[in-house]
Parts: sequence; structure tokens; C-alpha cells
Amino acid sequence: AYVFPGGRLDEADCHLRAQARLSGRDLAAAFGRLDATPGRTLPEEIARGLYVAAARELFEEAGVLLARRSGESHLVTLEGEEAARFQTYRRRIHSREDPLTFSEVLEAEDLYVDVDALHYFAHWVTPSLEARRFDARFFLARLPEGQVPAIDEAETTASAWLTPAGALDRARAGEIFLAPPTARTVEELAAFESVDALFDAAGRRQVVAILPKVQLDPPAILLPWDPEYPQAEGEGVEIDPAHPLTRTPSRVVLEGQAWVSKPGPEDGGAA
Repeated sequence: AYVFPGGRLDEADCHLRAQARLSGRDLAAAFGRLDATPGRTLPEEIARGLYVAAARELFEEAGVLLARRSGESHLVTLEGEEAARFQTYRRRIHSREDPLTFSEVLEAEDLYVDVDALHYFAHWVTPSLEARRFDARFFLARLPEGQVPAIDEAETTASAWLTPAGALDRARAGEIFLAPPTARTVEELAAFESVDALFDAAGRRQVVAILPKVQLDPPAILLPWDPEYPQAEGEGVEIDPAHPLTRTPSRVVLEGQAWVSKPGPEDGGAA
């Protein structure tokens, strides 16, 4: 499957050492935008840790670093000798013989993760029917000037730099596979006419956790505002009917080899 760069929240992401390397115009507001997973609380150290994890995983898997040097206003560029040095850092992060932590990289280079470069966009929780479950938050970020994404060839085996429309076309053609949350998110990205419009909307977006349910026959992922969601089996959390999400297609269905959004049987022909 093709997915966005990402991974698990590590214990070290929630330690003071890592979180001391976070910077931004209004950190409290950024952390406060993160919604709690239904049935849980979201302590501030976890909220801070999620930003650390997002920046760390992006660097580890894609070689993109959303960080600034102390006293500088622009994100670090990774070119020439600097690019080679940071590639060494990435190899050492995965190394068992000569390990290095993300915090140690930031400290060695006097870098601070730029929280303002990460824009909270979505929150998905795996259906309770699945044996292996994920509680995943999605962030948007612009590629910093002077940086070129490169996979780590450890946690990832291939990569592609695609427009949202291009990713959807390749998925429908059976060239790549997008899991339902990824496909749905890419569909949302494709609806915007420009990157600026996307980030403007992201800044105003009210993110809530989406806990889908699985319908087996015919195969479908029912979202909380689908007409058949309340009767479907599995753990569920409904969403306020006034939330903007409820005006979007209420299920993700398999068409050929691709997951695509479709309206439910009685949701007014949402498009």
C-alpha cells in the first residue's frame, strides 16, 4: 500500500528533551487544536509528542526536516555537504551499532522543530472489527525549499511524489493501492484548486476523530454520518450532524481495485 510518511508515537517523543526542541508562534494553540480520541484524554505531553513524532517520522522515512536553526526564520535547507551529513544522521537513527536519536540530531545542529509548519488535518481510528488497530492523526506540510524527499529504504521500499489527482488516477488504474483513510484524505486534497487554498482551509478546519464501521456485504467503510452506521456492528462514535464532514459522502466503497467515496443509500445524494 502507498501511505503518507508516518509511524508510531514513541515514548521518547513525549520526553522533555525532545519537546524542548519545539518552537512556534503559539504552541499552546497548536497543541490545543488536537482532539482527544473518543473515550480517552489527551495530556499536553502527548499532544506535544504527536508533533515531535510527525516531524521525526517525516525525517526518518522521507528525509524531509521541518526545523529551523536557532535565530533563523527559514526552514533548514539540506543541500550539498549538509545533505550528506543529514543522510548519515538518518542511517544512524536506524542503526543498531551506532544509534542516534532524533533529539540528538536536533541538539547537534541547534535545530528546533517548527510546529507552525505542521497543519493538523484529520484523525482516523481503525474500525473495531480489525484485529490490528491504529489511532492516526494526519498533518499537512509544505516541502521546504532546498530539500528533496528520499526514502530510507528501511521502513519504506518505494516512494512517489504525486499530485492528489494523479494518485487517485493511478489507484483507479490498479497501479497503486491506497487504503481507505488514505484514499479519502487524498480525495479531500484533490478538491482544492491550489495549495494556498488547502492550507487556508486547514487552518480553519474542525478536526474530529472518525471511527468508521465495516460493512462486509457489499464491502464498504461506513463513516459516522452514514444512514446505516448506527445499525452496523462494531464500536462507533457519532459526529454532530452540524459538522461540515456530514455534508460529504458517507462511505468508502471498493470499485475494482480502488477505494472511492460514495453517498449512502439515503443521505440525499451527497457528492
